[in-house]
Amino acid sequence: MELETYQLILDTLTALGTCGAVIISLWMSRPNKPRFKVKAVNSRIDMALNKSSQIRLHEHYLLVNIENLRDVQMQVFSVFLRINRDGSGVELQNTYIPALNSYNVKASFGKDSLPYTIDKKTKIICEVSTSFGDKAYTLTKKEKLLLQDHINHIKSAQS
Repeated sequence: MELETYQLILDTLTALGTCGAVIISLWMSRPNKPRFKVKAVNSRIDMALNKSSQIRLHEHYLLVNIENLRDVQMQVFSVFLRINRDGSGVELQNTYIPALNSYNVKASFGKDSLPYTIDKKTKIICEVSTSFGDKAYTLTKKEKLLLQDHINHIKSAQS
């Protein structure tokens, strides 16, 4: 009878080990979910009148939405906006996005880096560096058209 008891305990431990191995292998084979998402929300222009009552471009920026898709806090280190090869960036100090939340960041084009025409070949890329890794977001055609509308508005206001 003692031998049967030891055999039962050994069989039970073997079954538990097999179930544990199956659970771990299924958990490891699940698809990797993205850690965060980046998208351009809107393009904004700040204009000002100078002393001779002429409209001048004060600042032009892209409002970038960074969404934390994980259940832990994420730190955003920098947002860099690049038009073709030129660009400007913003380093963020102590910017944290709580779990399962989003945050809007102002990514400036700079005062002089705004192109006056954006066509299909113009590449506008927003690079975001976070504690979860880096991601580059390329603006869509619709977002480029919106940006071109803003540029046309500046041109008409300045003339």
